[in-house]
Amino acid sequence: MLLEINGKSQEMIFVLVTYVCAVIQEPCTSGTTPIVSHCPTVVGEGSSSGVAIMRAISSSSQRRDSSSSDDCAIMAAKHKLHSSQFHPTLRKLNEPNVEITATNLMYPVFLLEDDNALEEIPSMPNVYRYGLKKLIEHLAPLVELGLSSILIFGVLVKLPKDENGTHADSNSNPVIRALPLLRQRFPELLIGCDVCLCPYTSHGHCGIVINDAAKSAPQFGDRRAYQLPSGSRGLGIRAARRDIDEGADMLMVKPGMSYLDIVRDVKNEFPEYPLFIYQVSGEYSMLIHGAKAGAFELKTVLNEVLTSMRRAGADCIITYFVPTLLQWMKTDRLN
Repeated sequence: MLLEINGKSQEMIFVLVTYVCAVIQEPCTSGTTPIVSHCPTVVGEGSSSGVAIMRAISSSSQRRDSSSSDDCAIMAAKHKLHSSQFHPTLRKLNEPNVEITATNLMYPVFLLEDDNALEEIPSMPNVYRYGLKKLIEHLAPLVELGLSSILIFGVLVKLPKDENGTHADSNSNPVIRALPLLRQRFPELLIGCDVCLCPYTSHGHCGIVINDAAKSAPQFGDRRAYQLPSGSRGLGIRAARRDIDEGADMLMVKPGMSYLDIVRDVKNEFPEYPLFIYQVSGEYSMLIHGAKAGAFELKTVLNEVLTSMRRAGADCIITYFVPTLLQWMKTDRLN
C-alpha cells in the first residue's frame, strides 16, 4: 500500500510488519511452552527496507526452527489469523453478544378452552395445543430448568367468532381466564399475550375489516394489504419507528431466519429497544423434518441458526424449540 507524503510515495510497511512480526509457535503435545516472538514496527521509505525486514524475519524463524529440540512447528506467516482463534477463550471473545441462555428465549404456547385438552399439531412434531391444566403440567418442569418467559396464543373451538373478534377480551377467553392462575403458579415467569385478532375473527384477518363501502376492504385470504412486503427494508424501519412512536416497549421481527438483515437494520437504528425475533412454525417444521430425514444433525444446525439470530441483533428469540434447548442447556452450553 502506498501513502503520498510530501509528494513522495511511502510504502506502508508497518501494516505488513504488524502481521508478520508476530511469529507464533503452535501449541505442541510435548509439554513445552509456546513461544511468541515480536519485532519492532518499522516504516521504510522504499521497498528495500520492507524486503530486508521480511528476510530478517524469515532468517530468524529458520534459525530458531533449526535449533529447536522439540517437534513443534513455527506457525507460518500466512496463518496470521490463527493467533486470534487458536484458543476457545479467544474464539469466544471474538463472538460478543451471541450467547444463548434461558433469558434469551421465549416459549410460544397455544391455549384451548377445555382445561384438560391436549392436541398435537400434525405439521409440528412435539408441539401441542394445551388446556390450562395440561399447560401448567407442561410448564412446571420447564420453569425448573430455567424457563423465563412464555407467549400465549388463544385458540377458540367452542366460543363463536365474529367479524369484530368480540371474544378477544371476554372473560370466556381461555387466555383471560388463565392469566391470574399462571401468575399465581409461576410468579417469576414473564407472560406475554398475543393481541392479534385473527384467532377470534370469523374472517381470520388480523383486525376489524373496513366497511366495503369505503372500498378499502382487503382481499379475503390475502394479508398483503397490512403485512410488510418481503423485499422492502425501508418499510421495516418505518414500521419500527411507527411502533416506537405509538409507545412500544420493545420491537419484534417476524419471521426470523429470512429477515436477519432487517433485524440488524432495526437494531442499528433503535439500539436502546429490546429486539425480539420470532422463529415461526414454518422455520420450526423445516428444521425438524430436515433433521428427521437425515439431512443434518438438529443440534448443530439449530445452534448455528440461533447464533446467527443473536449475531444479527436479536435480544430474545421466540421459538418452539425452547423445551429442547432447555434440556440441552442442562448438560451443555449452547454455542
